[in-house]
Amino acid sequence: MTNRPPTLSPAPDRALAQVAELSMSGRHQQAVEALKLLMRQRPKDAQVARWMACELAYLNQLEQAIYHAQRALTLEPGQPEASLTLAYVLIRKDRVDEAVRALDEAGKRHPDHEELQLTPMTFLSNAGRRGEVLARTKALLERGYDNPEVWVFRGVALHEAGRVEESLEVFSEGIRRHPDYLRLRMIGAFSAQYSDVIDRRTLREMHLDAGRVIRRLGPPEFTAFENDRDPERPLRVGFLCADFRRHVSAHFLAPLLRGLPRDRITPMLYHASVTEDDFSAIFKRIASEKGGAWRMVDGLDDDRLFAVLRADRLDVLIECSGYINLTRVPVLGMRPAPVQCSWMAYPTGTGIDSIDYRITDAIIDPPGLAGMTEESGERVLRIEGCELGFDPLEAIPEPGPLPSVANGHITFGCFNAVKKVTPTTVRMWSALMQAAPGSRLRMRSRGMEEREVREVWWGRFAEGGIARERVDLLPPVNGAKELLPDYRHVDIALDPYPYHGTTTTCESLSMGVPVVCLMGDRPAARVGGSLLNAVGLRELAADSVEEFVRVGSALAADRDRLARLRSELPRLVRERLGNDADFGARFERGIREAWRVWCAQKS
Repeated sequence: MTNRPPTLSPAPDRALAQVAELSMSGRHQQAVEALKLLMRQRPKDAQVARWMACELAYLNQLEQAIYHAQRALTLEPGQPEASLTLAYVLIRKDRVDEAVRALDEAGKRHPDHEELQLTPMTFLSNAGRRGEVLARTKALLERGYDNPEVWVFRGVALHEAGRVEESLEVFSEGIRRHPDYLRLRMIGAFSAQYSDVIDRRTLREMHLDAGRVIRRLGPPEFTAFENDRDPERPLRVGFLCADFRRHVSAHFLAPLLRGLPRDRITPMLYHASVTEDDFSAIFKRIASEKGGAWRMVDGLDDDRLFAVLRADRLDVLIECSGYINLTRVPVLGMRPAPVQCSWMAYPTGTGIDSIDYRITDAIIDPPGLAGMTEESGERVLRIEGCELGFDPLEAIPEPGPLPSVANGHITFGCFNAVKKVTPTTVRMWSALMQAAPGSRLRMRSRGMEEREVREVWWGRFAEGGIARERVDLLPPVNGAKELLPDYRHVDIALDPYPYHGTTTTCESLSMGVPVVCLMGDRPAARVGGSLLNAVGLRELAADSVEEFVRVGSALAADRDRLARLRSELPRLVRERLGNDADFGARFERGIREAWRVWCAQKS
């Protein structure tokens, strides 16, 4: 479920049908003018009032939209579409409680209406109110409302709260009840990567299982490509992603797209989200400068999206989200391009055999280690050096002096989501803090605004011998602009295990704060090592818990080195992770290798 406005129901008469045509063509002001005439003719028509609310919302005239949505409900109390319209406009104003209340009132009248039952949980989930989501899903299941999305919401809420093993039990039960509901399998496989209990074999099978269902439920893959099999010609490369917007993925997408050689690659960007913002404008400009195109594909079903991708005659299609959030992975099962790859946001293979390659590097997927990728369908396509470039896209503040100089103690920090902080992570961090007397830990994450959540985490560290007075648990802040200055309170950042940070690692390094990580046997547990290697700190990526403690405590004791790193790391990140042209050229060589393989195949 997303925060999209409800789809306007079929127009009941010719006049509203004309309004619908104006709306669908984006002529919302003309639609409003037409509705004004209708309102004079039909002042007590609830449908007219609701359509007016929708059109005003499109024009961002939210207070007027709220008035007309409320008027529609006065004319027809509890009407589902009017209630949904009001709720979505209220959410645009951050009036969560009012939006939920409007839907609950209508839901009492229509207890089997899917959107009325599920949309409140979308709003509450987005607001971080996981306890309420868990209470609602429990109540719905107890009354026999066994909708697969209820299991999704419940599993995600547990996952986001750091109760990963419980979330996996929920996803497993949901799959048992709804075996063909793809979102349960995809999000369940994604959630499993955060577990320090599930082994690589089980993780591989979960992804292969999702891939098999995608292929079974979808049409046969397309094979009749007529692309010119010239291995050295310029290529049309599509990037399918929901995050060409203010999202962490934008920091890795922008440097790649800027750095791709214009004479070798034409980038086609497919934005699978309803949100367009100032970062979207950056990507539109890049696509234009490179001779490519920007396509909004949110709202297209798989068949229509496939048609759009095929019409653009792509040579290579790169999917950049995996099984995360607004995924469009299933369309790759239909194979809209002759060469298909996954890259960037998803830390492992998807299990879909119609995706040819997962773009990675030799540290994340070492040649001598049988990684998750080759075991999950996709072949490994290693580019030279690090598989990622990084650009904060906004100014990075000055790191400031080493905080331990002023306060007399080392502060370890982690600003990753708490769902990544597994029992193994807590034990490892606790052992490090024991080896660094007087040290403190600073964690900042969504969920820490709730007292009961903080108590749980203090209890976990207490089991490792770390008193609550040494652990600062802080609520989230609003974006990187507010988060980055908080690194001025941190001497050394700690990576969680087995799901490393990526954006958080790059941000930490950009603020002069070194990161210590534990390397594992799967890509998600090796990304930190690749990023550290890129800036010359491979020795901070430990191969065992004992080495993690030894490396971290030695770094904590070396204040001179910490001071040097605080000064040098921001420059090293800019030079080594922010060299767009170098990164783009290395990436193009990797893509070219995959293209040559296809060209050599018989048509």
